[in-house]
Amino acid sequence: MNGRGEEPSWPPVASPGPGIGVAIGSLALICVVALLLAAAITTSTATRLACGVGVAAGIVVLATAAQGTCSCRTLGYALGPSAFELRYGSHLLRLRYAEIEGVLGRAAGESSPVPTLWPGAHFGRSRGPDGALEIWRSTSSEPGRLVVVSARGGGYVFSPADANTLREELIEHARSATYVGSASASHRWTWLDLIARFDGWARALLLAAGVLATVGVAADVARYGGSQRDGLSAASVLLVNAIVALPASVRWPVLARLLAAGALAAQLLALA
Repeated sequence: MNGRGEEPSWPPVASPGPGIGVAIGSLALICVVALLLAAAITTSTATRLACGVGVAAGIVVLATAAQGTCSCRTLGYALGPSAFELRYGSHLLRLRYAEIEGVLGRAAGESSPVPTLWPGAHFGRSRGPDGALEIWRSTSSEPGRLVVVSARGGGYVFSPADANTLREELIEHARSATYVGSASASHRWTWLDLIARFDGWARALLLAAGVLATVGVAADVARYGGSQRDGLSAASVLLVNAIVALPASVRWPVLARLLAAGALAAQLLALA
């Protein structure tokens, strides 16, 4: 909370989210550069095609890591004159005090799915313990660190560094305003919301498989001038399994993890 006479503001709970995001982004960038170099060197059309698909996937991962890292680093909460404000990256979310229905904590015994980009970066949508929609903009999933604001037909989950103080002051601001509700529910999707829908373990396994596929392509191009048959077969398995696993992970995470693990196993066999 600042002490310069400005509107009261709180940083989020400190987390490893930004550091992990930088690591994922750096890994994706290295893979993209390696694949571009391999595509420039090889004369194999099949290898160039595999490199092109890998570069496209790497750019998606890099863009997601960059946006998620920026969101974690810039995340902050403030009590404005007429609304509770949440900023992350270029986004500004304003919840008017007059439309807030309740401000709650999260009990230790309450369990609900936690949308996760990676550890320490919880940006996404889920269903709360009561089945209601929840929008997460948080760096922690620990119940004691969370504040849940009910408004616009859903819950907004935050993790300020001083949850108790923010919750108390937000309750006072909401009580002092005349409740008018919201004309209609407004829950706009963001790119991070979409990515967080996919199972985290499936995404992690596919990322590991992609890194190994990049190593295999780069090694084959350096030694033979192009990817060998086993490497191309493993890359094909990775592509097909990823296409099936990611959408499936929304409803069938166990199946998605098995497919992602199969893609990773194929890369390990190709490198052996």
